[in-house]
Amino acid sequence: MSKDFKIHSICVVKNEADIVQYALQEASKWSDQIYVYDNGSTDGTWEIILNIQNEKIIPWKQDPKPFRESLRGEVFNAFKDRANEGDWWCRLDADEFYIHSPKDFLANVSSSHVVWGIAVEYYLNQNDTNSLDFTQAIEQLLPEIRLYKAENSEARFFRHRSHLIWQINNAWPNHMGLVHPERILYKHYK
Repeated sequence: MSKDFKIHSICVVKNEADIVQYALQEASKWSDQIYVYDNGSTDGTWEIILNIQNEKIIPWKQDPKPFRESLRGEVFNAFKDRANEGDWWCRLDADEFYIHSPKDFLANVSSSHVVWGIAVEYYLNQNDTNSLDFTQAIEQLLPEIRLYKAENSEARFFRHRSHLIWQINNAWPNHMGLVHPERILYKHYK
């Protein structure tokens, strides 16, 4: 169980201006590089990303082509030369936040190559829409949303190996490897 690895996150966004800055700043606490692909935002998302870019947050490109899961493969293929054996890749969405540090979690994954997550989905109810102040900063608003349900699970991280191939029409690389038996929790604000 090596702690000497980097996490490369792939974030495909579209019209996330209300949450993207906070989400990327939070992910920067554990992700070494976040490669951002804007899928044609029209609400200022891309401009926010350009404004907050730094050594960790890397705006890659903006392209309004129709969304498909395989867009992350384009990012992987553009940046895979930056990863070393044993590094991790993360599928990062702009409306999710990890409950515990993925860096700490992945440091305890030994022979597995894939880590699945459990999405804790947050919902608004009528009381929330009547009582919450939606003009406040997103980092103050999110903790006030308290109705949630763990609804689904999907792959979130895979370990980098030089022979991985991510074909252009696939949602994930071919033969990602063994799945770790424990799942990581993350909050998802739809």
